[in-house]
Amino acid sequence: MDPTDTPTATPSATLTPTSSPTATLTPTNTPTFTPTPYPTIFLSLDNIPPQVQRGQDFPITLILSHGAINTDYYLKAYGGVSDNYSIEVFYNGIWSNGYNGAWVNMPKFRSNQNGEINENITLRSKSDQSGGTYNLTGKIKEVNSDNSVTSSTRTILVATPTSIPTNTPTATKTPTPTTITFTTAPTATPTPRPTSTPIPPLSPVPTFVLPTDSPVTATPVKELIETPSPTAGEILGLEDLVLATPTPAPIVGKISPPPLSIILIVLGGLFLLIPIIFTQLHR
Repeated sequence: MDPTDTPTATPSATLTPTSSPTATLTPTNTPTFTPTPYPTIFLSLDNIPPQVQRGQDFPITLILSHGAINTDYYLKAYGGVSDNYSIEVFYNGIWSNGYNGAWVNMPKFRSNQNGEINENITLRSKSDQSGGTYNLTGKIKEVNSDNSVTSSTRTILVATPTSIPTNTPTATKTPTPTTITFTTAPTATPTPRPTSTPIPPLSPVPTFVLPTDSPVTATPVKELIETPSPTAGEILGLEDLVLATPTPAPIVGKISPPPLSIILIVLGGLFLLIPIIFTQLHR
């Protein structure tokens, strides 16, 4: 074999692989949907009186929250000092035991559009039970299902009526009347007023006796007046003025002077005669 015919090895090109970028996948977070929890139905008791008498009825308030909307519910309460049978519920004229009484004998109310009830029911403690601090629990149930809810326990004081003692009347001391003596004041006797004695009227021309030893003859007034002149004429009516002639009377013993009142009356009469005399003279 010709050595010239020996093939010569030709070196071949070597392919060097180049690294290609690898795509990295980043995972995305998938949102998780958490359902909103439905509010829990809740029942509570309210307006519980602090104390009642045994056997006395009293109201309490049951409040339902987050119940079924527009749904009928039965409402009741029960309890006791150490049991659950000492409370009765009143409905439709009947008292039923609150713990084991039939639901159909319990008050029934309908919830509103928010599933709420706020109503009163009437209770009483059994009259044959003892008094004390009662535990009180409320409960409701849907009329058309067995769904029910129970409230937390509250307390109320039930007092036992005590007999009223009969009051024994106490003797009342009768007061001794006090005698009061009233002294009557003497009545004043009015002093009689002196009665004036009327003076009898005197004659137009009084005549009295002068103390003299010889009788006195009255002279007519006509002679005492100055004799008029022959030409003056005759005075009319002068004869009527002649005084009466007094009758002399014997003087016995000492004659007392006339009283002053008689003298004044006589003088007054004379003064009354003077105008008459002058009138007759001037005619």
